[in-house]
Amino acid sequence: MENDFQPKKKFIIEDKTIFYSGLIYFIVMFCFVMVKIFSYWGVFNGMDTEWANRLVSTLIQVGIMFLLPLILYKWLNKTTFKQAFLNFSFKKVNWKIILFSFILGFLVFILTNYLSSFWSGLLIFFGYQFSSSTGGDYSTLAFIFSIITTAMMPGFCEEISHRGLLLGSLKNNGIKRAILISALLFGFMHFNIVQFGYAFVIGLILGLVTAVSRSIFPAMIIHFSNNFLSVLIDFSLNNNWLGSQLINNVSSFFYNGNILLSSILSILILIAVCFGILYFISLIFAQGKLQKFYDFQKNFKEQIKGTEFENEFDTSNKRQMLNLYTQISMLDIQKKLEGGKLNETLMKNISEKPGLIDILLMESELEKKQKPHKADYLFIYCAIFLGAMGTIFSFLWGIM
Repeated sequence: MENDFQPKKKFIIEDKTIFYSGLIYFIVMFCFVMVKIFSYWGVFNGMDTEWANRLVSTLIQVGIMFLLPLILYKWLNKTTFKQAFLNFSFKKVNWKIILFSFILGFLVFILTNYLSSFWSGLLIFFGYQFSSSTGGDYSTLAFIFSIITTAMMPGFCEEISHRGLLLGSLKNNGIKRAILISALLFGFMHFNIVQFGYAFVIGLILGLVTAVSRSIFPAMIIHFSNNFLSVLIDFSLNNNWLGSQLINNVSSFFYNGNILLSSILSILILIAVCFGILYFISLIFAQGKLQKFYDFQKNFKEQIKGTEFENEFDTSNKRQMLNLYTQISMLDIQKKLEGGKLNETLMKNISEKPGLIDILLMESELEKKQKPHKADYLFIYCAIFLGAMGTIFSFLWGIM
């Protein structure tokens, strides 16, 4: 009699980078929740409310969002801090991308106000009650600390956890999936139903910008700019700083003026902002492609230095380098389409000499899309569940 016993499937982790990144992010989210709970229990009650909030914000941003994931990533993946930063897309960008990123930050700020108003109205429709805000400290010192804790630290630290750790680890399994997951968890990480709506959309934009620029710096600039403008306008209105009257006049026009005219103008501005965001993202994409070519040109020059090919290529000739770069890109596509089987004819079009292809392939960035495995995403799913539950509970508390 044959033994029909079938052994159970083993829990197999195929991509440790994704598994470890999910585990790290889950730990980050859990620690974030614990700090919030301790704060709610009154651990910081002996301090001034404003300073207690700043202390909690610093602990969350620097300790939990930045240092904790960086150290755990280095330890679990047995790598260096330098390599960890590279894996988190810490790559230089040119001044044009920096300029486009600041403009995008301004456009995203306008979009955030639209999304916030729409989302708040939707929550009110379902019975959510917003808590009344009390007066705060609007001194110059408070303004400086608010820029640090509300704009600078989140712009750097939150991007490390989401566009660095998450997006950087998940992108090889499909960039669209990676952007969606990082944006979803970015929204859930706030554990606040009021912030989730627009945070999720902003997360999609930041993920897209990181993908097309191949660098985390544009997302950091956009994140910082958006938060900085929010802080600046808040303090300007409460201190009657320069421009506060203009802000009040604009707000009065849209909320108290002609409803039809203000509605049409609002729609036109929203459309213009959305097109502007897409336009500047496309400019960053073009600059990213150009930067990739410059990197190829620089690295190719270093690779052939001292070899027999050094005299055969004029690396300062952009036309020749661009032609070579185009052929290498075609070779990469050919390799992807054929599942790794190279076309010998295409190889010979580049050079007949042996050894050159090996040098050229070192410069290519073959992004192999892997089939995701459920075990790899275990802690990613756990983090999504934890964030979703916290966000849902914040909504329930608001309607009770």
